Amino acid sequence: MPVRFFTSDRKIAAKYQITFAPYFYVFSPCSFHSFPAPAKEYQQDVFFIGEEKGDRRAQLARLSAVLDEAHLSHLFHIVPQNRHRSLFHRHRPASGYMPYSEVQEHIRSSRAILELISDGQTGITQRPFEAMFLQKKLITSSAEVSHYDFYRSENVFILGERPLSELPEFLHTPFSPIPQEILQEYTLEGWLQHFLVD
Repeated sequence: MPVRFFTSDRKIAAKYQITFAPYFYVFSPCSFHSFPAPAKEYQQDVFFIGEEKGDRRAQLARLSAVLDEAHLSHLFHIVPQNRHRSLFHRHRPASGYMPYSEVQEHIRSSRAILELISDGQTGITQRPFEAMFLQKKLITSSAEVSHYDFYRSENVFILGERPLSELPEFLHTPFSPIPQEILQEYTLEGWLQHFLVD
């Protein structure tokens, strides 16, 4: 059949011999030049938003203790897992829901974004894209990000691969800018290039 299959999961692509087409920053404008400059004043060092699932609350408690000991400020916002019901109904969103415009403001006023992936997840989430486009450091529990061309060790701290004692130094070193040609790959326009027939 004249059908082409793609996946945004690198491991699935290798396992099933499907073309790998990395995902993109779904909230990116048509041109990455439209992004505002990063904030010069920070409200907190680390920002996290995510659903309460698995042992995420326990992970956040452990990280909170480490950050407190290093005198690093943080804002952790946990959303009840049942909030997805509100996405398809007209009723008011569940308690804890935060509009994405507000999420972006918290990201802009932070030095770093914290990402805690779900158990068994292998594909990349939106957090690395947010960090890249909004020029923020990324602290993540996913080693998958290291396989991408935008990965820079000075921008990404992979939990479990580096001692937590290095977090303060990591957070206080400058963000290493990503070349524009790489940024363009992860816009909607760049993503669509994967599907153009040669």
